[in-house]
Amino acid sequence: MVNPVNKIFDELYVVFKDLIKKNIRFKGKLKGIEEKLEALKPVIGDMVQRNEVLDHSRKELEGLTKVMESGIKLFVKCSKFRVWWVFKKYKYDNKLTEWENSLGSELDMLNVYTGRDVKAIAIDVKENAALQKETGVTLKNIEEKLDQFLIQKQPGKPKAWMSTEVPELPRFTVGLDTHLKELKMKLFKDGGSKLVVTAPGGSGKTTLAKMLYHDQEVKDKFTKTIFVKVSKKSNYIVVQELYQELESQESEFPNEDGAFSWLKEFLETFQNPLLLILDDVWSESKSLLEKFKELSIQSSFSILVTSRSSFPSFGSRYPLDALNHKDSLTLLRHSATCPDDKSYDVPEDLQHKIVRRCKGCPLAIKVVGRSLCGKYTESWLKKLYEWSKGASIFDTETDVLVCLKTSLDSLDEKDQNLKECFLDLGAFPEDQRIPAVALIDMWAELYGTDEDFISIQYLQELSSRCLVNLVVTRKENMVADGYYSDHFY
Repeated sequence: MVNPVNKIFDELYVVFKDLIKKNIRFKGKLKGIEEKLEALKPVIGDMVQRNEVLDHSRKELEGLTKVMESGIKLFVKCSKFRVWWVFKKYKYDNKLTEWENSLGSELDMLNVYTGRDVKAIAIDVKENAALQKETGVTLKNIEEKLDQFLIQKQPGKPKAWMSTEVPELPRFTVGLDTHLKELKMKLFKDGGSKLVVTAPGGSGKTTLAKMLYHDQEVKDKFTKTIFVKVSKKSNYIVVQELYQELESQESEFPNEDGAFSWLKEFLETFQNPLLLILDDVWSESKSLLEKFKELSIQSSFSILVTSRSSFPSFGSRYPLDALNHKDSLTLLRHSATCPDDKSYDVPEDLQHKIVRRCKGCPLAIKVVGRSLCGKYTESWLKKLYEWSKGASIFDTETDVLVCLKTSLDSLDEKDQNLKECFLDLGAFPEDQRIPAVALIDMWAELYGTDEDFISIQYLQELSSRCLVNLVVTRKENMVADGYYSDHFY
């Protein structure tokens, strides 16, 4: 009888192969998934056998089963994708990336279970020689097969879904030198600094963090600098990556508490200056920052966080402002320059108009610049014409839309009104200040927020997530009722 887990994997594998044949639109996104599934194929049966041999709970495979089931549904939807569904491609690209990350997380846990089982069986074998021939051989085979995928052959090399590689220094940067200097001053000022570089997606936070990582003065100041991309990783995986970087070997932590216990002990004995850079931290990782804050108080190591959220309880906020017009123009010209360095003599006034529409957002400028690379003046005019007729940059540049979508997805699902309040801002004219009192009155009607402070809290939350900008027309500290009448968004 075929085990249900094997059956689900077989169905997943068939559907995935069908997707590759039918649709090439997602070719870049599917490569990583294909490598994982091909490596997992010969060991999935052994995973099930291991649980049966050791009489473990089926719950240990529930997470993998659910991921595989969701993968089947996702692959079926992607296989129905049509070329003219351009506006939907970003959505499916994002979902495929999320699914691959989920699969990686489940495989990471299975690796932990395998290490536990191998140790357990070793003890049993010593106590009962009769088991050695049967169970010992079974576990050895399983371990060897899993090692081919879950543990790389080279000592200290990370797993496929772990990211402990040295971040590559960007080849071209603009408008970040002043920010780099200010961050270094704050980090060098005293030990145990905790900074949060916050800005909307695509503003250059990660680029700035990479520049800091490679800076020679930072290397001279800190004995060790570690760069970890957090994103949607669990706390457990983040500490695993730290272990990989600090100890240069695979970890065998039984759970998250065990992982943090090791980290605490390590930091207590590591007396040299240490800088930890946590890149792309999502609001869901607040608990991770709380634990690191506790550890930093005891060990006085410095932490730099980049995020779209401000995390005011964690450390000092460092807002990364949009590029000024001069730097924006430099970035546009660089992005729109072809490798053959062929010039098409686009009028300067067109370049200035394009830059103004990008609002100083580096990602938007780079994406638009690349789309106009090698194009004649008429293409630049056409883009401005489309925008003037009501089209948005999101309509033509899906990479920018994906970036905004991840910010929307991070809004708390528990409070749907928060997301709705953000979407309501689209009802107002572009490039115009919105009086806070107008939003308060509107939300009171739409969502029954009778108390003004609820609407103000929504605005403050959106501002802390870099989704709106606060403008105060009077600098006085207004404490009386109605102080927000001088606030605009």
